[in-house]
Amino acid sequence: MAKTDWKLADTISPEDMNQIGKDINALSADNSVTDNQIGDRTISDTAAPTGDRGKIMVLLGWLANMIKTITGKPNWRTAPRTTLENAVKRNGDTMSGPLVMDTGLSNALSLKGGISNHVYMQYFSDRDNQDVRSAFTGFGTSSNPHFSIVNERENGEILLSTKNGSGAVKINSNIAHHAGNHNSAGDPHSQYALKSAPVFTGPVTEGNSFSNYVSNYPVLANGVDGSYTRAVILLHQAYDTTRINYNYCIGDFFGHRGAPSMLSRAPLATVHSHSAYENTRVSVQSIAERCTFVTCKYNGVKYVALSIPYNAMAMTNGIYFRGYIYSTAPESLKYIEYYNEQTSTAINTEINNSIVELPANNMHYIEAGGFQVNGSPVLTTANHNSSSDPHNQYLLKTGGTMTGALAVNQSVSAGSSEGRNLIAGPWGDVSSNSDGHFLISGNAYTTGNNEYRYAKTHSTVGARGIRFSAFGGGLHFFETGSHATTADVAFTPSWKKIWNETNMGRGSGMNADLLDDYHASQGADGNTVAARDGGGSLVASAFRVHNPNNSLAQAYLGYLDDTARIRVGGSGVGASSGFEIQGAGDKKLFRASDNGQLTSYAAQGTSPFVVSSTTRVGNLNADMLDDCHATALATPNTVAIRGASGTIKAAAPQAADDVARKAETDAVAQASVPRGVNNQSLAFIQTLLMPTDTRAWSVTAWDGDKPATILIKDGATTVCTLTMSYNDDKPVTMIAQAGATKVTWSATWNGEKLTGYTKAVTS
Repeated sequence: MAKTDWKLADTISPEDMNQIGKDINALSADNSVTDNQIGDRTISDTAAPTGDRGKIMVLLGWLANMIKTITGKPNWRTAPRTTLENAVKRNGDTMSGPLVMDTGLSNALSLKGGISNHVYMQYFSDRDNQDVRSAFTGFGTSSNPHFSIVNERENGEILLSTKNGSGAVKINSNIAHHAGNHNSAGDPHSQYALKSAPVFTGPVTEGNSFSNYVSNYPVLANGVDGSYTRAVILLHQAYDTTRINYNYCIGDFFGHRGAPSMLSRAPLATVHSHSAYENTRVSVQSIAERCTFVTCKYNGVKYVALSIPYNAMAMTNGIYFRGYIYSTAPESLKYIEYYNEQTSTAINTEINNSIVELPANNMHYIEAGGFQVNGSPVLTTANHNSSSDPHNQYLLKTGGTMTGALAVNQSVSAGSSEGRNLIAGPWGDVSSNSDGHFLISGNAYTTGNNEYRYAKTHSTVGARGIRFSAFGGGLHFFETGSHATTADVAFTPSWKKIWNETNMGRGSGMNADLLDDYHASQGADGNTVAARDGGGSLVASAFRVHNPNNSLAQAYLGYLDDTARIRVGGSGVGASSGFEIQGAGDKKLFRASDNGQLTSYAAQGTSPFVVSSTTRVGNLNADMLDDCHATALATPNTVAIRGASGTIKAAAPQAADDVARKAETDAVAQASVPRGVNNQSLAFIQTLLMPTDTRAWSVTAWDGDKPATILIKDGATTVCTLTMSYNDDKPVTMIAQAGATKVTWSATWNGEKLTGYTKAVTS
């Protein structure tokens, strides 16, 4: 047994150490730990397993937690409701007894689709054929959106029953009617008449395969308010690029409105329309209000429709039809409002966007001896131009022949027609006055009391005309030019006499020797009227124009000292503005200013001057370039040029990006003074690292533009190797290796500042 009463002054012997080892080995031998040594322990089942390795009590706690989780009990010691052997598998298992589900307020049973988009419950009721399905409920296939209840047993039925038969079966909250509750309250079949002894409460349609006759059919029910709306009545299908079977509507439409508190309307329309194969033909006869045919689209189908005459006051007593109607389209005799005039909004966009008037194209044939309207005969082709035809006294608008003179009387009463005899189109007038003058004019006329007035109101058209003057006065004309006129307002024309062959020109043989006291000349003679020469040119010694805003500012085109010149001068506004050459639309091309400055308005990217000659222009001296003079000196704000020796001078550099001169570059690098680290001479570095002149540096590796490995040699022998590393262009380590000795320098930096370094030597 190992010693257990040790003192600080005791000496440990080998026998003591051996005994301690024996005792330890005895504790760790196989089966050496007993229950008494372990003692009582408590397992905790609260922690979930997190791995496969741990202390024995942790592993046992994890196992207890798994048992509690599997059984679903509050702790691992409580027995489960059943064993795993008796539990039903999730997939493919068979229950041997009833399934009772008590889920409280939650859903009793949920079936969710698995690998496909359908789910259903199957029933196998045949015990002798347990693999044959008897019925199913649910969604049988993924493409079928309907919920199905299917009995697959031979002659099997589906029974829906309520207790004592007092309940009802409902579909979408509507009671389903069957033999047991047929003809009871709410049964929709009550709208039908029995086949035996029927009783009708509304109009009845008699139909067969070729005609459908209706009587007093309510197209628009009594009491429906259609105020301020436009509406149509869909009659039957119309041909629309695809051949169709027969469709027709033949009968009368009657609409009505009226009461002690409302005005009366009672239009009647007799219609005849039919459409089949590839054509549609219609006609309508209206009384009281005009009805027309239209075509329109409704739910994608083209219909022949009757357009209801619009009135803000709707036919609130209804619209009714009597006649024959048949349509191969889904709708017929359907009243639809499509536009509200009061709010200017479409009610049915499809109809509103597709409605098109359908001109009547049916012929009406009437065999009768004659017609009278209000006691007067109606003219037809048969009795036209007869003795009783009142048209005999009138002239046809086209191709008629007058049998007497046409007299247009003049009105001298006050008003806009005063003095006007004949109006031709929107602007022409023929008129005369009591002075015997006869006027043909545009936008003017003369009155009976000898005034001249404008015919129409216009902002720019003005007036003009030719007057046949009375008593041999000849022809005169006036022209107001473009200005504003006001209808029937008097004005005074400025008359100009019109010369003709009887009083002027070559035909008269008259030769005026002077024109306003001036002779004509084809040359450049002074005080003459310029006449074109044989080549059609006008000749002058000079041309002069003046500023319309200042007659003293003038420009000349002529010769001066045998040189063709354009001269601008005078005094006042515009006299000293130079001249410009312009293109279409007053576009500036070139300008010569009075100070001799030339300006080109060529657009960006276009050279303002084009010189084809390569000969140098003598005496062309640009005084400044971009507002700077040129000089060979280092003068500020000047353009630098080469001096006599071909060099360019500059001032001493100041900023980092200034150009360095020869003086600065010589100070940095000279052929006789090589430079090294920190601008120290190579000789200075050699005095530090290479005490003899026989040693040399050799860079064998680079880190970018910085040396990474440098060999220091004495002749051909390497005596030291320098290895350097950098961080952001700053050296951080340098290792000098000479034989077995290695010196390492490590530097620390704060930005661009060296804050310290360490040195380590190993050998």
